[in-house]
Amino acid sequence: MMDLLFLQGADRFKSKFPMLWVFAQKVWLDMKDLA
Repeated sequence: MMDLLFLQGADRFKSKFPMLWVFAQKVWLDMKDLA
């Protein structure tokens, strides 16, 4: 289960750095594919 504080932080991060968020998601998916 995801921590509510983490989700709120992610939303704030998304609105402040949308491009960085997209990049982080891409890296995360690439890492999951490699694992």
